[in-house]
Amino acid sequence: MDKMKQIIRANWQIPAITFGLTLLSFALLLPALHYYLDDWPMLYSLHIRGAEGIKQLYLYDGRPFAFWPHLLLYQVGGTDPVFWHLANYLLRWLTGIFLWGAFKHLWPNNRREVSWAAILFAIYPLFAQQSMGLTFIVIWTGYLLYSISLFLMVSALRNRKYLWLLLFLSILVSLLGLVTLEYFIGVEFLRPLIIWIILSEDGRARAGIKQALKFWSPYLLATALYLVWRFFFVESVWRDLTPSMLSNFLHDPITTALQLVNFLLRDTLEMTLGVWFPAFDAAIFDLTAPVRNLALLLSLFVTAAFVFVLLKQRPMQQVNGREDRSGFWIQSLSIGLAGVVLGCAPGWLIGRSVTDTYGLWNDRFGLAAMFGASYFIIGSLGLVSRGSRLKREIFLAILVGFAVGRNFTVTDEYRWSSTWQNQFYSQLKWRAPYIESGTSILADNEMFPKMGVYATSFALNMLYPGVEPMPGMDYWFFTL
Repeated sequence: MDKMKQIIRANWQIPAITFGLTLLSFALLLPALHYYLDDWPMLYSLHIRGAEGIKQLYLYDGRPFAFWPHLLLYQVGGTDPVFWHLANYLLRWLTGIFLWGAFKHLWPNNRREVSWAAILFAIYPLFAQQSMGLTFIVIWTGYLLYSISLFLMVSALRNRKYLWLLLFLSILVSLLGLVTLEYFIGVEFLRPLIIWIILSEDGRARAGIKQALKFWSPYLLATALYLVWRFFFVESVWRDLTPSMLSNFLHDPITTALQLVNFLLRDTLEMTLGVWFPAFDAAIFDLTAPVRNLALLLSLFVTAAFVFVLLKQRPMQQVNGREDRSGFWIQSLSIGLAGVVLGCAPGWLIGRSVTDTYGLWNDRFGLAAMFGASYFIIGSLGLVSRGSRLKREIFLAILVGFAVGRNFTVTDEYRWSSTWQNQFYSQLKWRAPYIESGTSILADNEMFPKMGVYATSFALNMLYPGVEPMPGMDYWFFTL
């Protein structure tokens, strides 16, 4: 009975902790969060134009099968912003849980370190757009499908009784994720390294490589089929998703190679180190700003809770806590670095990077690399602090605590955008209840943060009944 309780607690502790951290990071201000940026054209397409509207939106975007998560969820939640934000949080949380399950089976003797990586992933302070309820539903759906596929693959290799069934299901889920969205095509190439780690545990590294390639070959074939379909049969009307980096190599290989090295160095440093600096910015200490005070208290509370538990566990660690002296730290570092590079690579191929100095919202190009960055941090800390688990984990607790505070502060910026949008739209509808189709709405500048001219235009078209057939619009917002 005691052993069963230990198993249940071991399997539910991390899901509960990561769920709580996700809510503390993003959901405390949930009632005040509404819609932003691409949320509005997606909501307009669903609510005003229906199924054909959202299909046409993604067809125009060069992603013909990306519509299904939105269409499916819209049947459940309609236009309720709370539903969409909760769905967004749930997808992120489930992605982390399946990744935790996959790597827990990959490294069964290092579950504590894998659990810390799952905690880091849950609050990783890279992505400042988590509060866009509809915009990233498709990306998180693709991420979840990738994590499920990875979990099935590792489970198949650990439990050979259902090997081919689980591998078949894993490949199907992987293909569904790829045809939905291309963001995770890079981390598909992380699979052979993961397979090799499992197969080489008996010490036969060379034989492990051959076996790893054998088990990876169906995934490689599926990926190749997807790439052929994507490059030769899908037309991108508006968004340019062609791998311009490859053609640039043919015309100017030296300049292109230097640009690629710049991308690699800058994005790797940003993903593993740079994203943490804003969480410890001196601006968090501002006694005149109530939200910053609340964020700081939240950071201190989370940090203190982790440290309290760690200190309470210390006597047990001293008795039972000999660290695994295997190659886990090297493997974690290798998986982490490869995950960061491969996760960012799809963006590099189209000439975009996490550290772009032009354009907005570039952090999305690092989403696929986020779990790799978590394992890179775990592996790096393990190598520099062997035998000092308590100090290492207290450091991780500080990172987690202040990342939660940072995420809460960013979420508050979206709350203000909602407040200003609601005030404007309610005043406009009250003062001008009937505006004729074909009217332009003019302002000297963009009126709301976390929005844009086209996003405001779609919001206006949600506000007044439309008469224009697809793909026409009844109203448009212009800045002077």
